[in-house]
Amino acid sequence: MRKRKSLVWSGLGLLVVASLVLAACAPAAPATEAAPESTEEAIDRNYSPEIPDPTETVTITFASFNDLETPFWQGMREEFEAVHPNINVEFQVVPGDGLYEKLLTEVAAGNPPDTAYLSDWMTGDFVQQGALVSLDD
Repeated sequence: MRKRKSLVWSGLGLLVVASLVLAACAPAAPATEAAPESTEEAIDRNYSPEIPDPTETVTITFASFNDLETPFWQGMREEFEAVHPNINVEFQVVPGDGLYEKLLTEVAAGNPPDTAYLSDWMTGDFVQQGALVSLDD
């Protein structure tokens, strides 16, 4: 029994030493990117430059149960609109306990928001209704 414990501890010790050696040899992690400080920096963050922006101004709707008046959401909208100046984002806040039913009703009526913040448990019903679009392309 004592020999078995000794082998386990020896093996564990070797794994720890090997992990430390590998970690020391790994390349340094890249510095994290800071949030854009200017409109020019935001424009440089266009993640889909091959997709042309509309030539005329359009408004898209974004529905969510979150408080969209927070600096986070306002900053997200401002950054997006800086990158895509012909696209305006209109926020639609829906109480959390009514979002699922409201969105399903809007889908059935053919008038859903362009985008929405969904919980994972909601996606199955929206897929069955044909209301979700793959972003792979």
